Amino acid sequence: MNDRNALLADVGELAGTVAHEFNNFLNTLLLHIAVLEHRSPDAEQRELKDIRRQASAMAALIKQFQHYRRSQRFAPAPVDLNAIVRTAIERGVAEESPHAVALALAPDLPAALGIKDDLVRVSVFLVRNALRVSPSRVAVSTSHVAGLVILHIADFGPSVPAESLYHFFEPQGKSREAANGLELATCHSIVRRMGGKISAESGAEGGVVLTVQLPAAG
Repeated sequence: MNDRNALLADVGELAGTVAHEFNNFLNTLLLHIAVLEHRSPDAEQRELKDIRRQASAMAALIKQFQHYRRSQRFAPAPVDLNAIVRTAIERGVAEESPHAVALALAPDLPAALGIKDDLVRVSVFLVRNALRVSPSRVAVSTSHVAGLVILHIADFGPSVPAESLYHFFEPQGKSREAANGLELATCHSIVRRMGGKISAESGAEGGVVLTVQLPAAG
């Protein structure tokens, strides 16, 4: 995938996260409008019905977009996570800090079950976010245990309270000033879509350690 196509694909994934959040808002809006229609005087009914009509049309449009995106997805297949991490680094996540990313990739890593381009995107987003808060030092490693292939990305930036870690992958939950909540939320969506898990915890030396767990192929 060339740089232009990769950028367009990134935007498409980010748009999916925005569409999901906007659809949640519209559903809440429609629910409250339905309640208001029962409580409001007749003089306000016309305006409320017009708002409900337009909100319903937008919700239907978003559902069409989401259905289209789902229809274009590939099935997970065996992928080389070590190669994916190297591709992510080469794609420019460390352009401004070429020596900041320390790699420790397991030499005997089994293939993971996933989608190559999506995992490159996840790796780029996670390493990029780590560099934003810890531009001089980020540690990236892979390992495997009990049928799982694991990616760790550790930064050494500001620590995050436990209650903020719980909301770390929510698009509006900006736990640290330099972090991009939309990219982190998109990573959460992609990993879950492939049947994996992603989590955030405090690092032993400060900062945050992000962990992606994927099922091993076969």
